[in-house]
Amino acid sequence: MTASIGVVGLGYVGLKIYHEFSKYYEVNGFDISKERIIFLKKKYNNIKVDDDVEIIKNCNVYIVAVPTNVCEKKIPILSNLKDATLSISKLLEKGNNIIYLSTVFPGTTEKLCMEIIHKETKLKLNKDFGLAYCPERVNPGENHENFINSYKVISASNKKTLKVVKKIYNKVFPNIYLSDSLKSAEAIKIFENIQRDINIAYLNLITKICKEMKINTNCVIDGMQTKWNSLDFKPGLVGGNCISVNPYYIIEQESVLCNIDLIKNARQINSTMYKFVGQEIEKIFKKKKVKLKNVEILLVGLTYKKNIKSISNSQSIKLLFYLKEKCKQITAFDPLVSKKYLPKNLKKHHSKFIPNKKFGLIIYCVDHDIFCKDQIKKMNDSKTLFYNVSESFSISC
Repeated sequence: MTASIGVVGLGYVGLKIYHEFSKYYEVNGFDISKERIIFLKKKYNNIKVDDDVEIIKNCNVYIVAVPTNVCEKKIPILSNLKDATLSISKLLEKGNNIIYLSTVFPGTTEKLCMEIIHKETKLKLNKDFGLAYCPERVNPGENHENFINSYKVISASNKKTLKVVKKIYNKVFPNIYLSDSLKSAEAIKIFENIQRDINIAYLNLITKICKEMKINTNCVIDGMQTKWNSLDFKPGLVGGNCISVNPYYIIEQESVLCNIDLIKNARQINSTMYKFVGQEIEKIFKKKKVKLKNVEILLVGLTYKKNIKSISNSQSIKLLFYLKEKCKQITAFDPLVSKKYLPKNLKKHHSKFIPNKKFGLIIYCVDHDIFCKDQIKKMNDSKTLFYNVSESFSISC
């Protein structure tokens, strides 16, 4: 069987998948956003995408790459996943396979998605169609070679489907890890990101303790990393759609799980580090007997990580919200960020250029390669305080 692939969801992940698989297979793409489709057709020549689901009608393999975020109450939102599954159910035929990429709580593919398909069709799992779960490990900002060569986890509802999906994926990705079940693959995606959240939270906690004890945090962390089994993590602000979101899929199910306080405490530490920075700054100026409302601040870097354009769940944005009412004036400098994606009440604070004036405080949040830290520091005088989030939340003049 020659694979004819329909990609459902053409955001950052879905579009990347579309481009890679279209080098080897016939691929069409579907997204419910008309605006997104118009944008993609303008940007890419001969791209076969539409906001009408009929464009993927004759495909025999469906790849679902829709976002599964959390709401303000940190409860997982699965409406996109449900809608995508419903759309595919109307097109599904015998011999088809569905591959899910979206991050979910272990068991969701078999329970939620399969139940929708059974309700909407008369097709039987493993007899008439197959299900697979292959969590995507797209790392924003990584180069193409790393994306292609990173291991792809593959799981399926039976051996036949697993064999088909492995063959399809191997055409694009050389490194494959075969998971023993759909549930295991779902858990791999969740727990690999929770592991990072916990590791960073530990370094953030060390930072807080060292500051309370007046110990040089950088010296401690650098010294720790001289040991052969040390993990290369740094303290910092955690954002994005994976590390800062995935733990809530487990936390939301804590009533049926064992004690998960470690996961909850790590998330609590990381989700409030912007407040820690804000309160640190307030303490510093209080000690100097300077009112923060008389201080002009330059905040450098708004994205959730270096060298990307996304501000998704960015704690730099939260820090900007925290400080903007407390100081005289705050300017947020980040040439990578488009003003149109910022909240309305923050647009006036954003600048793609550093204003030609002196600041009482510079907060260095994100260490983009295009920034020259020393040059930014030299633009101000010896009275300017320099708070470096990217170097263990250090303060200097």
